[in-house]
Amino acid sequence: MLNTLANHGYLPRNGRGISKDIAVKIFDDVLNWDITVVSYLYDFAQPSNPAPNATTVNLKELTTHNILEHNTSLSRQDAAFGPADLFNERICNETVAHFIGDIIDVEMAAKARTARTVAAAATNAHFTFPQLGSNFQYGETAAYQLVYGKWNLTAEDVRNRILTPKKYIDYFSK
Repeated sequence: MLNTLANHGYLPRNGRGISKDIAVKIFDDVLNWDITVVSYLYDFAQPSNPAPNATTVNLKELTTHNILEHNTSLSRQDAAFGPADLFNERICNETVAHFIGDIIDVEMAAKARTARTVAAAATNAHFTFPQLGSNFQYGETAAYQLVYGKWNLTAEDVRNRILTPKKYIDYFSK
């Protein structure tokens, strides 16, 4: 998502020198994300910049293992197998296989996430999943649900409050 924002000029196209103010503004203006959430994520990512006393982030450093990048990505390979910032069609297809209806509900999203975690742990001898990564995975799932989906607050759908049309995931993963 960050690369898309940079490619379209919302973030600096070179992916460098992204300040907290810019990140908060862009995520608020373009994606309507809560600024508190964006601020928290930015503060967590900011130390990935290796420059002394850095006050910005660079997209390249965000792929440092166990900062924001972590094992169990729904569409990327684990860092132990190569670049973890590149789309991996096989892994994405494994994820999408759990989306069995036209609408991705919370149960399908949870099954896809669990299956990816089990597969990563079974195939990666260097598998790690610190608490931060565990917490972050919920945010990732919520992100695609919130960006592509809609809130459904009818009484019958309280259990599956966020629904995502599968066609959106199919479009962005091909």
